[in-house]
Amino acid sequence: MGDTYNNILIDNTNINENSYKEINITIINVNNINLVENDFKNIDYVRIFGKGSTFQDVKKTSDKEFNIGINQTVNELTDCDMLVINDLHNIYLIKDEVFKKIKYILTPEYLHIKKKFNIEGHFQKVYGYIKEKGFVGKYIVYNLKSNPNLNKNYINLPSGLTSCNTATDFVTIFLNKFIRHISFYGVGIYHLQEKYNNKFIGNGKYDIDQINRINKHIDGKCKKYKIDYVMN
Repeated sequence: MGDTYNNILIDNTNINENSYKEINITIINVNNINLVENDFKNIDYVRIFGKGSTFQDVKKTSDKEFNIGINQTVNELTDCDMLVINDLHNIYLIKDEVFKKIKYILTPEYLHIKKKFNIEGHFQKVYGYIKEKGFVGKYIVYNLKSNPNLNKNYINLPSGLTSCNTATDFVTIFLNKFIRHISFYGVGIYHLQEKYNNKFIGNGKYDIDQINRINKHIDGKCKKYKIDYVMN
């Protein structure tokens, strides 16, 4: 049996990954995370794109570079390798053609619904959707801090702040052997009137205190793992 949340059974004790095994989609968990690490042996530079006012489309100039888009930023990026989403509704706002371009998707086991943990946000909904859209690649599932019963089958990304911080956790914790620099665009820059770039909409409360929390986490992770970074 599994655990309960608000008297609802969460069966996380007997996850059958074969239920989600497709020829073209690989679910990444704690047992095969090395498959992702192996992909980064020749990459040393990462860009992380958020929806903030300083967002811009930056093309890759080398095979050693890797671009990560947060939520709908992937719709605006010429070159994007990974999509990171924490909230379920955002997967339905991604353009169909993007799923045929990206090679990695990173989400929690339980994605947020209305900014909160919800048992209805299980990643199987995303899996079914991206399968229909023709995604081919690796789907990385992780434990989001809001989950009351963390699943030992999936990797832990501990920040629980924003999807940008989730991406930072992933790069610094699992790819620090390879990545030497991270450039952030549309992340961690406070703007009183323009909390989002005019290409995007959002309802996040990005006041100065939240921006400071975002930046403190990024600074701490990059310093811990000796990765240079810049906020653009």
